[in-house]
Amino acid sequence: MEVPVKSIYILAIIASLLLGISTASADGPEEARAFFEKINDNDLIIEDISRLTPEELDEMIETTHDFCRYGKALRLQAYRDMADQGLIKSATAAQNDWDALYYELNFGIDFGTEIIDGYVGLQAASLVPSLSFIELDFLDNMIVDSVIKDGSPLTFSHADNLITITLDNTYDSSETFNLKVYYNGHPTEGGFQAFEFGYHGATPIVSTLSEPYFARSWWPCKDYPHDKADSVDIIITHPDEYICASNGLVQSIVDNGDGTKTTHWKHNYPITTYLVAIGVTNYIEFGDWYVSEPGDSMPVNFYVYPENYSQAVSSFPITVDMIDTLSAIFGEYPFIDEKYGMLHFGWGGAMEHQTNTSISSSAYYQSIIVHELAHQWWGDMITCENWHEIWMNEGFATYSEALWFEATQGDSFYHVYMDDMAYTAGGTIWCQDTTSVWSIFTSRVYDKGAWVLHMLRNWVGDSTFFEILTTYYDDPRYKWKTINTEQFRDLCIEVSGDSRLTEFFEDWIFGEYYPQYRFSYIFEEYQPGDYIVYLHLRQTQATNPQVFDMPIELSFFDGTNYHETTIYNDQREQDFIVYLDDLANDPYLLWLDPDNWILKNSAMEAYGLNLIDSPLDTAYQYQDYQDSVIARGGTSPLTYYQVGGSLPSGVALYPNGKVLGTPLSYGSFDFKVRVEDSGYPTKVDTLTQSLTVLEFVPLVGDANFDGLVNVSDAVHIINYVFIGGDPPQPILEVGDVNCDSTVNISDAVWIINYVFVGGPAPGDC
Repeated sequence: MEVPVKSIYILAIIASLLLGISTASADGPEEARAFFEKINDNDLIIEDISRLTPEELDEMIETTHDFCRYGKALRLQAYRDMADQGLIKSATAAQNDWDALYYELNFGIDFGTEIIDGYVGLQAASLVPSLSFIELDFLDNMIVDSVIKDGSPLTFSHADNLITITLDNTYDSSETFNLKVYYNGHPTEGGFQAFEFGYHGATPIVSTLSEPYFARSWWPCKDYPHDKADSVDIIITHPDEYICASNGLVQSIVDNGDGTKTTHWKHNYPITTYLVAIGVTNYIEFGDWYVSEPGDSMPVNFYVYPENYSQAVSSFPITVDMIDTLSAIFGEYPFIDEKYGMLHFGWGGAMEHQTNTSISSSAYYQSIIVHELAHQWWGDMITCENWHEIWMNEGFATYSEALWFEATQGDSFYHVYMDDMAYTAGGTIWCQDTTSVWSIFTSRVYDKGAWVLHMLRNWVGDSTFFEILTTYYDDPRYKWKTINTEQFRDLCIEVSGDSRLTEFFEDWIFGEYYPQYRFSYIFEEYQPGDYIVYLHLRQTQATNPQVFDMPIELSFFDGTNYHETTIYNDQREQDFIVYLDDLANDPYLLWLDPDNWILKNSAMEAYGLNLIDSPLDTAYQYQDYQDSVIARGGTSPLTYYQVGGSLPSGVALYPNGKVLGTPLSYGSFDFKVRVEDSGYPTKVDTLTQSLTVLEFVPLVGDANFDGLVNVSDAVHIINYVFIGGDPPQPILEVGDVNCDSTVNISDAVWIINYVFVGGPAPGDC
């Protein structure tokens, strides 16, 4: 028998899952440092990603995410160590009294003495009445020479890693002021270092890496991500044989005639302090142009070590295509009026410095390049509100890898790539423990965070999913600002109109693990080619949530064609009735979530005895009623019992499953059903069913309950009165048509007069 194409694809998915499934690892600083030592000796280059074996793809993805997260984890750990030593404190109350609008970094670098010397200009606005002083973050090992405003010195002190500056006046809310802080020194080294005098080979290099709160180690600032300056100028004087790369666009490069040059960069977008960065060495600069949808050109520049030029020139230019692809998906590259750049630096990993990603000279994987590029949207333009929400940065950047490969390698590769990131260990994506950096920058945040977006895409459909992303990109509530999970959830609900997404985010962001499905089915051909399928689905995970609410795609195969439908599972154990039409043969194969849109474990099991949760027909008070409780499976005959709850008076559940009678009361009635089969051992199942009985609204004179008043009703009353026929129901409301509080022959006469001679209507008395 020829194996169906879809079967081959399913087997490929299973193979990739077995090879690439992510589990929790014992992360720590030792593992991170060992990782970087290992890759420093090996360039991460793949010439043709389409030719990777599953093992090689798995290694590439794991290396990519370790590369991206380990460097950040080490930086955050260094910050925590610094804070534990009292070298860094939280923002002071006084720092919340003013808003940083603009910075000018203007200093020279002496590579011989390893001293920087210059000033930082600040423009700020008061946020309170009568602001009289401000505080800037700046480590105590650096020297502050003076603080100048409009040519006059201001009083200041420098202690406890803060510069406290007494202003020349008091400033009311929204009033602005300018000042310059002149300083010099050798930026701190060791674990707290953010400004490094280093080497690549034998050549000196200066490079910076300030995430999360280390800008204060080399320039005075308000060093907290929530306060983004509107723009920044970066003016660096350096040896004339070197190139200086930084944020934004070059404004000028001036040869000073003394062996130095001054390079002036300007960035005109909101930026947080840790995303300001420089690199200075004997870079080789090369580049290309990105052409936006309206036809505007933007430079894409690369600053690379000469010894790594050949690797870079063969690997980096694809960045232009990546910008084009991500812009088409998310919205235009956020800094389109300036540039995108990449520079080699002396630190492990990579960092999405705004408009100018810094990256290790060993990293050339497309997955790394596109991950860091995606951070220009998700991380730089919109930033997660706090470390709890880090998946909003890293999960989005990781999913962008899959989107890139979908665009370049096709749909099948996209699915294999996602399958290779399947994360099965515990812990919530929302970081509960932010005291440990290894709980923040974990593969759970990267890989499972990407899976949340993958599943969200399938839930809402491609059109709505990509509308969510473009809406998110352009939403003024979050653009150039911060966001949290609840805000993103609400945006998804606004765009999709699907309030069930509340449960989706609750399950997947704040819950742990994934659903473990067990399913079984039987089918009946009710007419040639048309089938009823009875599907029984269980979630068996012992972890929370106990139930993942999810739409699940089903694919039935009849030997010739696939027949697909979708169910919505919101119970731990649930039965579904599926109708399949025009089948060539029996639906003898079933795939649950065939394209692997759900992070899950699933297995088929034997179909047992199952009561089907099929709604009973609505009943009407005083009218004869008949319906059936449905069970399938087991050994016939089946016997049904009512073991709890209640049915309306006049109605009963019979052993053959029929619900029969004439309901005398109305309302909603829940009753628990138990079914037993005739096998050994006996199989049983229970289910609570509901029966709704609508209240009878009497039509006076309608004695035979046919909805009309005519001579038949007179005959009905005569039979009741004279020969003991059935009474009208309810007797007085319907039968007492002449309003004398009894039912007798006079009521029959009244109806006859009404029908034949135009007498008063029944009850009109």
